[in-house]
Amino acid sequence: MRYTLALLAGLCAVALVLFGATTGAAPAPRPAPAAPLAPAAENLPPGAVIDTIIPDAGNAVAMAWDPDGRLFFTQKSTSTPNTGAVRLFANNVLQASPVITFNVDTCSERGLLGIALDPDFSTNHYIYVYYTAYSNCGATENRVARFVETNGVGSSPTTIFTSLQTAPNHNGGNIHFGPDGKLYISIGDNANAANAQDVTAKNGKMHRINSDGTFPVDNPVFTQTNALPSLFAMGLRNSFDFTFDPLSPNIYASENGPGCDDEANRIVAGYNYGWRAGYPCDDANPDPTYNTIPPLWYIGNGCCVAPTGIEVYRGNAVPTWHNDLFMCAYNYSYLYHFYLSGDRNQIVNAQTVNGVSCNMDISTGPDGAFYYFQGGGYSMASLKRISGAPPPATATPTATATPAPPTVTDTPAPPTATAAPPTATATAAPPTATVTGTPPTATPSPTPAPPCTIEFSDVPPGSPFYSYIRCLACRGVLSGYADNTFRPGNTLTRGQAAKILANAAGYTDTIPPARQSFVDVPPAQPFWEWIERAYAHGVISGYTCGGPGEPCDGTGRTYFRPNADITRGQLSKIVAFAAGYTGTPTTQRFEDVPPGHPFYGPIEQMAARDIISGYTCGAPPAGPCVPPANRPYFLSANPVTRGQAAKILANTFFPNCQTPAR
Repeated sequence: MRYTLALLAGLCAVALVLFGATTGAAPAPRPAPAAPLAPAAENLPPGAVIDTIIPDAGNAVAMAWDPDGRLFFTQKSTSTPNTGAVRLFANNVLQASPVITFNVDTCSERGLLGIALDPDFSTNHYIYVYYTAYSNCGATENRVARFVETNGVGSSPTTIFTSLQTAPNHNGGNIHFGPDGKLYISIGDNANAANAQDVTAKNGKMHRINSDGTFPVDNPVFTQTNALPSLFAMGLRNSFDFTFDPLSPNIYASENGPGCDDEANRIVAGYNYGWRAGYPCDDANPDPTYNTIPPLWYIGNGCCVAPTGIEVYRGNAVPTWHNDLFMCAYNYSYLYHFYLSGDRNQIVNAQTVNGVSCNMDISTGPDGAFYYFQGGGYSMASLKRISGAPPPATATPTATATPAPPTVTDTPAPPTATAAPPTATATAAPPTATVTGTPPTATPSPTPAPPCTIEFSDVPPGSPFYSYIRCLACRGVLSGYADNTFRPGNTLTRGQAAKILANAAGYTDTIPPARQSFVDVPPAQPFWEWIERAYAHGVISGYTCGGPGEPCDGTGRTYFRPNADITRGQLSKIVAFAAGYTGTPTTQRFEDVPPGHPFYGPIEQMAARDIISGYTCGAPPAGPCVPPANRPYFLSANPVTRGQAAKILANTFFPNCQTPAR
């Protein structure tokens, strides 16, 4: 939701356009409309590894590093009602208590979103945040506040900038200091497209202010009557994030469309990015009345992937990525790798990175590694780090050279496990994207992958499991039957569960042809390959031999019982193991799963992340209510259905692939 950048809400238009006179240079000649580029995927650079740094970062949205290498990040909401928090990670430890909390609305895209540290932080310890003030989800204001941090504790919050917010979404909410020492603020259109073209309204704009909340005298001049002195760029719908290019004057921003035209843009002072009432989805040929520079990259009708965090990677822990542009997509957990032209004014190639599930913010760490939030916003986040890649064998291209795209595969591999999810409507498969420029002729674009059209006759769009089943089917995690049914109400076998779990977790190990870990799962067994992969990763186990019909064969092997139904408790256990959920629970959420229950730990870990839920006590099939807790029942011994399993796996490994309401 990087609502934080309220952006998420689905921005839509954004090719750069001059709106009246500006103090900057005249508009550059209008480039040709963007040309289609086939979607493609690339692998991580050789040697690069992904580590989990903070497994439970809460509803994280945005992050910022201080000069000592400490990481501050925002949580849109916390377990305390109407509260957002700033958290601190230092010396490899997440500080137990928040640095500071704010009274915020947490409905929809509202909450505690953006964060930035003062350029003189070492001297003044000022931290700035963007949040939506509490109002019980009524009319309120977005605020940029500054507070002082001392030894991990914040104090003296002071509001320096506000904007009206009446809608629950399109808040915008990202803030960053530019190389000029000014604070830039992205504000969504307050779910009113007309705001984006109204220079007297703060909504639908990027603003530029001094660190004390006053306005720079060199801001661009908008010639319309009563234009606000804080305006830097206009015509934005709900830009989620933006970043400053260290090698050019460019600001790159993500933008969410209304069902078309998700974008990456180049923001220029005084320009208009075209979002307006009656927007015609015109990124293929933007109206020059509003747009003088087409978007760098866009997805036309049939989107949206919901772009979120965007970053020019400045580190050297992944040398071949140095100074390249990256962007996350909330709805599909994609990490886009954008290859820039020599002048850095165009994207000439766009690829998704296999094995990375990125939903929220991206940042270059002080150690030179690539950091990103998996999940976040509306769901539990984990902070991930990519590092360890050796320098390339040949010389790295210079900053002005266009790197050749790496070798690609046809489709991204499933991720191993998103400021807040944008309010964006998405189809199960990403639409074709468009970028300005053309890929280098030496490396032709790969053949476009066909759009996902997977539908099951017994899982209509109104089914409670529709979005989860479609999410997994379009990623090749699960499939249906030959008669085009999925049978969501049928029970799931242990063999089927092992297969979809291994696919969802991204287990692609090559299994030796003769390996056999279970007596009843020889290589000829239909689920042998996936069972062996899950077993190799330590997430499944078997039953001791010697029981009825399960004689020991002298090898010490156990039985897996691949054709037996898997229970709700068993599935919770193996999914929690595969997701790496650890820790000792301190609560009891279900009446029939007390401490000491064989599945207590994993069930509590899953429930704490809102991945699983129970049955209301007193109503069949649950047992009677037991005062005073009146807890629900989990019924861990009951078989899990195929629909339930799809929901659990989607929420765990692809937490944001369901389509939020726009």
